[in-house]
Amino acid sequence: MSEIRFERATTQYAGAETAAVSALELRVGSGELLVLCGAPNAGKSTVLRIVAGLVPISSGRVLIGGVDVSNPSPSTPLVSMVFQNYALYPHLTVAQNIALPLTQRGLGRALIADQVKRVAEPLGLLAHLGGRPAPLTAGQRIRVALARALVRDPAVLLLDEPLANLRPEIRHEVAELLVEAQARHGVTTLYATDDLEEAIAVGHRVAQLDRGVLKQVRTSGEWSSASA
Repeated sequence: MSEIRFERATTQYAGAETAAVSALELRVGSGELLVLCGAPNAGKSTVLRIVAGLVPISSGRVLIGGVDVSNPSPSTPLVSMVFQNYALYPHLTVAQNIALPLTQRGLGRALIADQVKRVAEPLGLLAHLGGRPAPLTAGQRIRVALARALVRDPAVLLLDEPLANLRPEIRHEVAELLVEAQARHGVTTLYATDDLEEAIAVGHRVAQLDRGVLKQVRTSGEWSSASA
């Protein structure tokens, strides 16, 4: 089980007058792709960083599979995050970038190579494994970042505005790729974007945030009907 539950989770940055995320009550079902949508500074990225353990909460709780991750421990479920800039290492090959989480765990070379190929093949990356990230297109770089996030079979996948740096003409293609990868791995996913059309296209449900406050949660179908 990798359900995510926010129980009045609140985060307020030092010196800020208001909370970045305020008393968030939200459940993300196991295997669900839920999109957080809102204007810049709505709190979307802060929610992702709370789940990733990069930002502490001031009060409340966050649970993954029933495990309180507010205070990370060895029993904390694995969480992988794809950042907006993809955070690839230019001095490493594509294969080495993908393998990094496994290399850091000290796994054997043969096992690492098998796991890299397992996630790289459906993303169309096998031909690029020996090269470096610099010559790749933005669409290919996000595939590498996604493969690296998925290679360790995380309980939760976090995608922080993954299409923001892409040309408009390829966003739909990459969005479909992300949706297919999420479904293939069955990983519980939180996805942040400020584009409602994008949110409706990729998410099972869409949660609207405004200045750190959850306003409403609807299925993508309900949002489409409301927008028609």
